[in-house]
Amino acid sequence: MKEVELIATARCAWAFAWWLGGRNGTTRTNGTTRTAKAPVSDVSSVPDVPLPATNAPAAKPAPVPKAGPTESDVTDIAVEATVQKARVERIDDADDFRERKIALADGLNRATANRREKRWVEAAQGFTNYVNECKALLALDNERQTAKKSRADAEAAKSRASEAEASQYAKPRWDAAGALVEEANGLFGKMTFAVAATKYAAAARQFALCVDEAKAERRRQAEEADAKAKAEQEKREREAAEAKARAEREAPRNGECRTFTLPGGVEMEMIYVAPGSFTMGSPRSEEGRYDDETQHRVTLTKGYWLGKYEVTQRQWESVMGENPSHFKRPDRPVERVSWDDCQKFIEKVDAASRRQLGGEARLPTEAEWEYACRAGTTTAYSWGDALNGDKANCDGNYPCGTTVKGRYRQETADVGSYSPNAWWFYDRRLIGK
Repeated sequence: MKEVELIATARCAWAFAWWLGGRNGTTRTNGTTRTAKAPVSDVSSVPDVPLPATNAPAAKPAPVPKAGPTESDVTDIAVEATVQKARVERIDDADDFRERKIALADGLNRATANRREKRWVEAAQGFTNYVNECKALLALDNERQTAKKSRADAEAAKSRASEAEASQYAKPRWDAAGALVEEANGLFGKMTFAVAATKYAAAARQFALCVDEAKAERRRQAEEADAKAKAEQEKREREAAEAKARAEREAPRNGECRTFTLPGGVEMEMIYVAPGSFTMGSPRSEEGRYDDETQHRVTLTKGYWLGKYEVTQRQWESVMGENPSHFKRPDRPVERVSWDDCQKFIEKVDAASRRQLGGEARLPTEAEWEYACRAGTTTAYSWGDALNGDKANCDGNYPCGTTVKGRYRQETADVGSYSPNAWWFYDRRLIGK
């Protein structure tokens, strides 16, 4: 086939050349060259003819007739056209190539019709134009394939840049690359494939640079965020250390007493109890103990404020507006109140407690109560193991821990009537009894 193509191409080169006939006595007939020879007579028989004057003009040679392409020439060109047709038919019809292929087919049909009608000049011209246009279309298709590959490369580079979040971390270059792609798409649509391929390749390079820029920007932002986080952490640690030192300076000492003003304007004295550990409960040998007083070790991790005395009737009435006590005297402890009544009292003094003492108002837990009552002692009472009405208000006719009877008041007494324990709490005389 290659040999046929070369022969056909060589034929095409002179298909439209006009042949000179009769030059130097030669003629061409059906591809055969013949030389016309004049008959030679005896020289002696040639009559004398006078020679023309030397200054007479030479006679012009007769015009040589030109010859057109032959059937054989047209056949050679038609073979080349058939080869190019097979190549063109393999071209994808997309991107307006189908219309161009149809136009080429029309030209081929016209050339074929001229050949069939033995119009060799028109047929040769038609086949030659068809071959040249096929070659041009094949070259354009090569440019299209190059542009499509460049477009695919650009899309792949864009995908990698998108995964690297280039639209966020390298936005200017990302936008520039996108503009190149849009421009290339427009050129591709106009079938300016070579320029489109150049634009796609430039876009691919820009997207590749986007990846590097995005990585660098993310790394820079990460380092900046780490430095910021580290600075904030150091600031928090510094502030925490300063707050701790300030709290230690300002923290109340164990046994410190402060005056707390209730909402009604009446004052209440509070004593601070620092965190600590103690043995809660009572030994089995202790007189009057209950079965649920099993001894165990307890640690209080937070300090708390506790009233120096029981809540007096004066204090209760200033907050609640009433006094339910039976043994009425302002400085005696309030009585005949329920747990719910105490919760209402606490709710009303909570805001003042938070503002003045830095914590919520509540009833102490059993462990907090016993820890404050014992004040570091291990006996049944903070003063010892005996109770007969001399050191606390009780029925002295039934002493505990001693046989000596004591006083029996048969009513409440003013707070602070008896001696305090080691931490200056008054009237905390017994635990769980």
